[in-house]
Amino acid sequence: SPGLKYDFFTGAWEKLPEFEQLYTDRSGTSSKLDLSPAHGLTQDFALHFKAFLNVPSTDVYIFHVSSDDGGRLIIDGRELVDYDGIHGMGVKKEPVALERGFHPIEFLYFQHLGGLGLTVSWESKDIPLEEIGAKFFGH
Repeated sequence: SPGLKYDFFTGAWEKLPEFEQLYTDRSGTSSKLDLSPAHGLTQDFALHFKAFLNVPSTDVYIFHVSSDDGGRLIIDGRELVDYDGIHGMGVKKEPVALERGFHPIEFLYFQHLGGLGLTVSWESKDIPLEEIGAKFFGH
């Protein structure tokens, strides 16, 4: 199926919570890694996304995580980008070599107070820097 599965949680945190210890407020699917599952809520929530990322060709991909507040990107069970804690919008990036095909991907996010935002982008020799589009996610 297209998109990502997500679990949504309410609570106040100053760093990413232990998601497996939380009660899920609701679950659903999203077309991309963004804040649409929050349905307009602007503080004190967390999201846990899971899907498969369809990598179009074997290459080195640079993943860019922009978030306010904390976020963590996990690909193939390996933590790739850790941008945890309370902070304003910023970017962390990390390269990784990936084979063509499907790779499990997870993204953990929390929002406390103040500004908020989330964008996950990638680039490679064949892909200019762009937000990862819905066509690359399935579950």
